[in-house]
Amino acid sequence: MHIVERDGRKTRFTAHGTRLLEEAQQIVGTHDAALRRLMGEGPADAVGCDPALITATIEAVRALLGFRDMAPRAV
Repeated sequence: MHIVERDGRKTRFTAHGTRLLEEAQQIVGTHDAALRRLMGEGPADAVGCDPALITATIEAVRALLGFRDMAPRAV
């Protein structure tokens, strides 16, 4: 499954890439909202998850969002 395709000298998201971007935006939004809700409820490690996995996932999502911000006409 390709998420970007060439369009002449430019690249643009495929339908799959657009859906992935939309899902990524929702994931980041949900993550940020959860952090806001949980910040006052106890230590951050009270949420059972592997910090390295979360960090890698969030960084990948932010990279996709950054690509969109750097090349808005590519979408």
